[in-house]
Amino acid sequence: MSARQVLDRRLSRRSLLKLTTALAATTASVNLLAACAQPAAPSPTAAPKATEAPKPAATQGAAPTTAPAPAATTAAPAAATGKKLTIWMGQSFLEALDKKWGSLFEDYGKTKGVQVEFIITPTAQMPQKLAAAIQGKNPPDVCYMYDSDTQYYRGQNQLVDVSDVWEGLKKKGGETYAAADATITWEGKAWSIPVGVNPWPLHSRQDLLTKAGLKLPTTWDEFIEVCKKIQNPPQLYGYGLCVGKNDDTNCNFIQIMWTFGAQMQTKDNKPAFNTPEMRKAFQLVADMYKTHKIIPPGAISWDNAGNNNAYQSGQAAFVSNPSSVLAWLQTNAKDLAEATVLANIPAGPAGSFGEVDCWAMAIFKDSKVQDLGKEALAYAMEPDRYAQYIEVAGGRYVPVYKKLTDNKFWKEDRYYKTYPGIAESGRIMAYPGQPTAAFGEVLRAYILPDALQAVIVQGQSVDEAVNAADKKIQDIYKKHGVI
Repeated sequence: MSARQVLDRRLSRRSLLKLTTALAATTASVNLLAACAQPAAPSPTAAPKATEAPKPAATQGAAPTTAPAPAATTAAPAAATGKKLTIWMGQSFLEALDKKWGSLFEDYGKTKGVQVEFIITPTAQMPQKLAAAIQGKNPPDVCYMYDSDTQYYRGQNQLVDVSDVWEGLKKKGGETYAAADATITWEGKAWSIPVGVNPWPLHSRQDLLTKAGLKLPTTWDEFIEVCKKIQNPPQLYGYGLCVGKNDDTNCNFIQIMWTFGAQMQTKDNKPAFNTPEMRKAFQLVADMYKTHKIIPPGAISWDNAGNNNAYQSGQAAFVSNPSSVLAWLQTNAKDLAEATVLANIPAGPAGSFGEVDCWAMAIFKDSKVQDLGKEALAYAMEPDRYAQYIEVAGGRYVPVYKKLTDNKFWKEDRYYKTYPGIAESGRIMAYPGQPTAAFGEVLRAYILPDALQAVIVQGQSVDEAVNAADKKIQDIYKKHGVI
């Protein structure tokens, strides 16, 4: 990763975007669906349109509603070649965007006489669904990868080298963001094709702050006090922090631990978990949940959509998330969108740091049509076609090609004008190292969420939880021959 500097202290007019956990999957062959509402496609400078309807957030320990489980398929007509390409994509929470992405692959199928089965799956369901398919030697030909998943599955020898496709695309699209390259490459080879970069800002209720005569907090101490002053449990909690067994918990906590100077691994990709700084980060979350009670009790049961739902339904004053939260508001709750500002998370002793993740698509080795998978990815990610996808996204992702941010929308939009800079300077989760198979397995095993819940639910001490998590991490890195 080439850029790792601190972001501005406050991103007060900004925005961004999210992804995976585990659950049983369902798929059906119907029209592409995503969340709940159906927005109109935005113009090149319009705000993104979200489809994840707000549902009551978990408050008094009750399990929250989760993202809907649409499993959708678009398919080109039966082809003259008799060949079929199956593609699984994670749900973006923007129905128009999911449809557009599917239509690009469908168009490829029509031009090549290939039947394309394009299936949208809620990201919370993808890991278990994919694990079952891999075990049965029947994975999709092309599949969505969340950030370090590329290195996780590469480490299992499951993925096809797509360096030829990626190098060809870069010749057409020009310079790409370092976060995208760092996520998909290993030892000079590309193992997936990046499709979008997600920054992770803090969505903040400026209207509540103004009403209470308060300023946007800049440190964790200030943040806790502000949350306590503006919340009104159980109707409204201060901080919609994800502490369930999901990918958002990984992302949320990693960004918090950086503020204390903690990190998951070293620059040379060795474990660096068991430190005093890591314990301070754990203690902060434990205090916010158990002592200050600014996190909804039901957050322990949230999936990736839990914090979206909490903020969008007015039950959390702050959440850290990509801009799928704001995108839904801009379509379905404009007043709340107007009341929202996007800022960097509060600072700890080490400062405050921006975070980005990357979505990608990979080809599985068990695919019988690897050549078609490569063709389809090259077709959809051809810069001019991909630009159509980014236009529909309207800010949901920062495009992987830098030149696509050289327009009025990315330079002038109230929220998104800061995003290219965030994509350039934000830290990836593997910072200061790079995504590896071992690091990917640590995230996919949800060791961080388990350790957090050991403290806030099971009553373990921070020392016990950190030591236990560190042992699991050390074992994984040893298995991969890293230590």
